[in-house]
Amino acid sequence: MDVENVSGFVLAATKREKSIMELIKKQTPVYLKELRQNPAVKMPRLAETHAQMLAVADALALVIKLTEKQLDALKNQIRVMAAERQQVINNDHVLVQEFWEAFDYLDNGDMSILNHSRDPKFIAVNLNHFMQVAAERRQQVPQLRDLKKVLKTSSRRKFVETNRVVNSVIRGTQSPLATPSTSVKCWIFQAEK
Repeated sequence: MDVENVSGFVLAATKREKSIMELIKKQTPVYLKELRQNPAVKMPRLAETHAQMLAVADALALVIKLTEKQLDALKNQIRVMAAERQQVINNDHVLVQEFWEAFDYLDNGDMSILNHSRDPKFIAVNLNHFMQVAAERRQQVPQLRDLKKVLKTSSRRKFVETNRVVNSVIRGTQSPLATPSTSVKCWIFQAEK
């Protein structure tokens, strides 16, 4: 837009400050109630922030000429943004996603080669073993030090604890000639439902 078309905005907004603030104060609870009922928006902070943005959109119409169609499009976009932001928050960190994609690829089959857990409710992963199998199968995986920083945030398969000694189902099924210890330290996650 040309400077001439926007130069009066601050002055127009300042002149209408009282009515703008009253409208925002009145409309924010209305939009907050709406967003709290939206199943796509779960976090209270997201609902509060986007409710304020919706109220500000209403107040914007006091300062500049907006058609009903433009105002509806603006408010619908804010609602979409709230749902999209919730989706981003729900998703695991990119490195966590890469880890689970590699894990699923490598552990795919009738017999698990990476999940040491005997309890089907949990996944027990020895990260060094995971890295070894990934290297043997030429899979690109994140660096171990980077994984250790972000795996505790795993939500798709909820993180439980680190370095728990488990009685490995994998080592328990290996050849008796090797007779390795069946105890192994693992990172524990809840299995997907």
